[in-house]
Amino acid sequence: RRYFQVPVAVDAAGQVSVLTLPAEVAGPTLTPAPSSGYRSTVPPAHPAAVAAGDFLGALLAGAGDITRYTAPGAEVRAVTPAPYIEVIVESVAAADAPSESPVEGETAVLLVRARARDATDAVTRFDYVLSMAVRSSRWEITQIKGAPQPAEEVSAADSVPTVPSTNQ
Repeated sequence: RRYFQVPVAVDAAGQVSVLTLPAEVAGPTLTPAPSSGYRSTVPPAHPAAVAAGDFLGALLAGAGDITRYTAPGAEVRAVTPAPYIEVIVESVAAADAPSESPVEGETAVLLVRARARDATDAVTRFDYVLSMAVRSSRWEITQIKGAPQPAEEVSAADSVPTVPSTNQ
């Protein structure tokens, strides 16, 4: 196994430019992983888990329009061309299980473990951390987070229901 560093620059529009050729470097030091902050299992039939699975199908396998599963303003684009033909969710976890009867504006952060199959029948496994919110009585993805948070850093604000104000 070999490791390389590649310096990049990101402009104001989010476009990435490679600055130099790769340089070979020593590999990272391995340390024990912290314990997970996602301690509640979310049942496969839960609407948030279903929405997360449908979203990953659209993201990775081109199974539908990704905007159907994302909140307005979410800056998430489907992978194109779609590298997989099928995505199967293996497990969904949360810091605190999302409500069975969510209220408008409720949020949750889910750790979704999935596997995807490509046209050659090769299987790749993934973990996605998805920020979600309820809008119009359905769960929508607001953001793909970069990494799961360890137990001591999971914020109660990530999964506590919030009640939107209503000015009518």
